[in-house]
Amino acid sequence: MNGFFKSKFISFFIVPPPQISSEQSSFYTAIVIAFVAAIIYHIGLTVFWYSFNISEMVLYHWLGFSLLIAGMVLTKSGYPVAGLMCGSIEYVLHAALGTFFIGSASGMYFPVPLAALTWTIIPGRKKLWHHLNAVFLVIIFVLIIFFSSFIEPKYVLPASVLRWSSVAMSGSYFALVVVFIAFNSLASGWLQSLQLEREKSEHLLLNVLPEKIALRLKESEQTIADRFDSASVLFLDIVDFTRMSSSLPAKEIVSVLDDLFCVFDILVDKHGLEKIKTIGDAYMTVSGIPDPVPNHARRIVEMAIDMLVVLEKFSKVKGQAINARIGICTGPVVAGVIGKRRFLYDLWGDTVNTASRMESNGLPNKIQVTQSTYDILRDDYKFDFRGSIEIKGKGSLNTYILQHEDELARRINDGGYDFFGCGQESEVIKTANS
Repeated sequence: MNGFFKSKFISFFIVPPPQISSEQSSFYTAIVIAFVAAIIYHIGLTVFWYSFNISEMVLYHWLGFSLLIAGMVLTKSGYPVAGLMCGSIEYVLHAALGTFFIGSASGMYFPVPLAALTWTIIPGRKKLWHHLNAVFLVIIFVLIIFFSSFIEPKYVLPASVLRWSSVAMSGSYFALVVVFIAFNSLASGWLQSLQLEREKSEHLLLNVLPEKIALRLKESEQTIADRFDSASVLFLDIVDFTRMSSSLPAKEIVSVLDDLFCVFDILVDKHGLEKIKTIGDAYMTVSGIPDPVPNHARRIVEMAIDMLVVLEKFSKVKGQAINARIGICTGPVVAGVIGKRRFLYDLWGDTVNTASRMESNGLPNKIQVTQSTYDILRDDYKFDFRGSIEIKGKGSLNTYILQHEDELARRINDGGYDFFGCGQESEVIKTANS
């Protein structure tokens, strides 16, 4: 529990809000730390003014605290330049009033040039504006020194106290600026490491979830579940892979599936689909989710044909025939994220179950579709009516086999796919219909 609160406490100061650019992130952290130090230091100054009965400065410090806290809140809200402006105003007021009440020998004006120095190291595009602020503060500094020579201080303090005040003011604010600059440099390295780890985490998350869903999950949406009125689901299963793999070493089994499914992943991106999962030697993908598209059925059929092209190429590379059954169904589905330790974006519904049955009751190297998919694509593709077959849990269903042989031969003859083992360092060099 202590580690949790410690982590939250450090993150409060170190981690910038989303609107802070990477260029300003380390500066942001240094500003927050500087505000905390300034607030603590001003508590000591309040005690100083109170001990010498200078009630005007004690009352002023309520305004000073308000400006410093407002500056830190603005910085934490993603506006570090506005926060620094509040801090600069407080420095000027404190310097002017302090010099007026106890004289220039107190060194109350020392924070002003240091505040000007801070403006010169702010990262960002508005360099001219930042330097103008610095020049303005230097002018204020000169004016305070100039007028203080003509004005008698309202309160006369012992010389030893004034010397102590001068040393304390100059030394503490100089140390604060040195720490500020040093921390700005250190925080830059911390934030770069933090950003790298964040990018790694986001990359891993995007490997298991669609980008749109990952963003919703990062925004702390508790339950992600969506209903889609129409989508197309595809299942592919390698025929007799269990028998074929029984004679292969474990490493080669994984290598074969990794090479093959890696190419399928590339095809998923090509056709604008969403990979759902692999189950053993089966591959599941969907079209029209999480972003609905009107031509989802056409996309999934084009994916199916490309998968058979890859299998043909893959078989030649491996020197043995590798066949697969493909089943497709179109209809309503429910999609959502399940799990806490390992997230999974999955699909549910009758459409998913029927697509799976289309595959398991299909034929090797054939693409079998349901009546719903056929009705959408009957004018764009040629199908053979396979007949009414008994599907477990569904009863008798009309099924259709896509006439893909001519298109398959054309894509193979076009040299549409060069397969060199995607799992290592190659890819589908060129895809048909690209």
